[in-house]
Amino acid sequence: MNRFTAVAAVGLAVAIAALLGWRMVNPPSYISVSSWFAQPVATLGAAAPGFDISAESCGFCHAEAHGEWSSTIHAGAWRDDFFQIDWRRGGANPICRNCHTPLDRQQERTADPARFGDGWNAAAIPNPAFEPALRQEGVTCAACHLRDGVVYGPLAGLAAPHPTAAWSNPNVACVRCHAPRNNDWDAVLRTPPCGTASEVLRASGADPAAGAVEDRFLKDNPVANLAALRCVECHMPAVTRPLVAGGPERPGRRHLWRGGHDLATFRAGVQVHFAKTSESAGETRFTLTLVNAGAGHDIPTGVPNRRLTVTLQTLDAAGQALETREHVLERRTLGRPFVIDLWDTRLRPNAPRVFTLTAPVGKAAAVEAVVRYWLMRPIDRDRFDYRQEISQEIFRARIPLPPAAHTN
Repeated sequence: MNRFTAVAAVGLAVAIAALLGWRMVNPPSYISVSSWFAQPVATLGAAAPGFDISAESCGFCHAEAHGEWSSTIHAGAWRDDFFQIDWRRGGANPICRNCHTPLDRQQERTADPARFGDGWNAAAIPNPAFEPALRQEGVTCAACHLRDGVVYGPLAGLAAPHPTAAWSNPNVACVRCHAPRNNDWDAVLRTPPCGTASEVLRASGADPAAGAVEDRFLKDNPVANLAALRCVECHMPAVTRPLVAGGPERPGRRHLWRGGHDLATFRAGVQVHFAKTSESAGETRFTLTLVNAGAGHDIPTGVPNRRLTVTLQTLDAAGQALETREHVLERRTLGRPFVIDLWDTRLRPNAPRVFTLTAPVGKAAAVEAVVRYWLMRPIDRDRFDYRQEISQEIFRARIPLPPAAHTN
């Protein structure tokens, strides 16, 4: 190696070390701030004079939909304890509020377009139109329904105190926050943490980058092939009822959005079967089968620290564990110096996952299976100082072994 080559190699090594060190201190972002996501939903100057866009005002006419919305994680998107802890520990970046408080009037400070940069490092400037009460509503009615002063829904041309129009596809309202991408050079992800829509498209066989939609909801968002998405169809069950009190019954949707935060919904999406499958002279074999039969995307979904644990045990006559096997179903990512998928063992749609346990004849009195759903790992709870319950049991079964299998 000549001197020039040696100097070049040393220089390259120093440059790589400097890059890695910089990225350890200033980690990359999990999503790209594309132009369609860079600014909050515009309402200033768009609504008719005197048009109150608060959820309370909407609920005056649409009481049932408002009551359902009030019970959801959307309504609490700003107040959610975990979001507040995570957001503030991450520097309280104003871009995050474009999902948790999507309207321009909901944001006390907004990103300065003149000093926007890559979006994540945009300078924040005061918002004179800020409405504190509206911020408390999180993902409020207008966040999904209002664009350019027009209220969108399943029907158009209604006799209403505001302009109305029909959706081109109702899933356009979901994609803004649930289908971010990351095209940055320092991120190698199959799908970003909030990219549930991309998982749906993959499961359906559709190209996530196909079918670019140009309308006032998505602008230049290239992500969603809307024909393949079924966000609304699954998370907003169909209902026939009056749109307003005293009005005629019309087809519509319940405003529930039950999902990863709702244990009943999660349980409904997972089928669990635990049974003996074979027996020989020396051992009895049992299998636990998990099937994601209710979701069109991987589960657990959402942020990467959600997980399922499967615990299989053989027990003695006193109920003490003789052998324990634990399996973790999760998505793990590396956040620095680059954003990379490490592994993903979650449940794919309609793809059974089978776990086995063997009980030795003459020793075990029973076998037991426990499945738990975790909103986060214990280490995350400690790191965020999160005080609420982080896991719930969704399945438990104990199968006694016949006396012949455990007597001496």
